[in-house]
Amino acid sequence: MKKRQKRWTAAAQRQLFNGVGIAGLAWFQSRCGGRSADAIYHKLRREYGPGGLTRGSYTLGKLRRITGYSETHLRRAGSALNQKWKRLGPRGAHIITEEQMGEIVTWLGHDFWTKPHRLYVCLWCRTTRREHRAGGLCVCCYYRYRRACQKRELPVALAEQKALLARVKPDRDNSRVYAKFSEKVNGRLTAGLALDAEQLDWLTMVAP
Repeated sequence: MKKRQKRWTAAAQRQLFNGVGIAGLAWFQSRCGGRSADAIYHKLRREYGPGGLTRGSYTLGKLRRITGYSETHLRRAGSALNQKWKRLGPRGAHIITEEQMGEIVTWLGHDFWTKPHRLYVCLWCRTTRREHRAGGLCVCCYYRYRRACQKRELPVALAEQKALLARVKPDRDNSRVYAKFSEKVNGRLTAGLALDAEQLDWLTMVAP
């Protein structure tokens, strides 16, 4: 006589859905009433089609590693797209579907924290929570940058810093080092981006 299969409860089906893409077979068996591997795979195929346990869904951490975007970027995109992410319990991992991931990546590909500079974060503190002020810096970092320039007796305006750099004549002994730094600093100023502390120190040292 054929053994009667155990009925799938609503709770067991939720565990099955929640675990897809993030858990192994043992996890499913322990949370789905001790069912066999065949029963679990059969239920998955019947309810969700082919794909097994690894069908497309991602934790926030895994999505961060795959896409290269920070958690802040991903959450901002999810919020802008009005996405609802499933979660494994009140404090469990967020689960993002394959379709949601595609929407997020597309949105972030056209979204910048500061569009003129094509930056996703502040150059100095990496924040996205404060508004862009100038030169790729948020409001707070821009004032830090101004103080750093004043402390080094450098002009704050990027155009004036670039003009200052153009007047520098490198010594023969350090021409190679100068050329390396000069190219990087000039490229940053040309792009309209504020120099970092190390670059400001270098400009102070070589300035006429």
